[in-house]
Amino acid sequence: AVVSTQSGHYGRESLVEEITAALNSPSQFFFTQLYHRAQGPLTNSTLEPYLTLLQIFMRGEVGAYLEGRTSLPDLTPGQLVKFRLLAVVELTARRRSVKLVELAELLRLDTIVEVQKLLIAGIQRGVLTCEIDEGAGLVHLGQTIGSHITPEYCDHMILGLESWSGQCNGVRDTITRNVTDASECMHRARERRDAFERKLKNVQGTVPESDFSGGSSSKSRRLLA
Repeated sequence: AVVSTQSGHYGRESLVEEITAALNSPSQFFFTQLYHRAQGPLTNSTLEPYLTLLQIFMRGEVGAYLEGRTSLPDLTPGQLVKFRLLAVVELTARRRSVKLVELAELLRLDTIVEVQKLLIAGIQRGVLTCEIDEGAGLVHLGQTIGSHITPEYCDHMILGLESWSGQCNGVRDTITRNVTDASECMHRARERRDAFERKLKNVQGTVPESDFSGGSSSKSRRLLA
């Protein structure tokens, strides 16, 4: 039993090391598998704060961390930058445009300049794309790296997919109308051309053939003779 306990303890410490390494890694932003693997061993253990930290971190819940930081492991400045970038990534699942002031409040940053520096860091790291409209005080969020999917986002994702599907249907309907209009226009043009050709043939039928084959020259030769 003692050996089993020690083995479990060492296993939990190994998970804590993995969590710490994942939070430190500048390129790792997906933690779902690690969280599910650590959930059983670390729950109700003395190392459970690391599991809680990982859960808060992967969801980008900066406010929750700062409010409960006395009972959680400390984050380094580099980890905090990554943490806040994850908060921005999570925000894009719900919104694409947000006020800089609101973003500063969400990220718990004191100034708009700090927000802009964070966004620039995210762009440089390939975490996200965005456009900052300083005049309007807005940031328009574009593409981001992949992240985990939590149950509460499922409804939002379904609505997003339905909206995208509706837009595709709208584009398809517009193209169909344009093709139909073009086909009708071409049909009318052909009818006008056919009508013109029929009129031309009718006119040609009323004019003597000699008028089209040099008849006047023959008449002149007869007169000269």
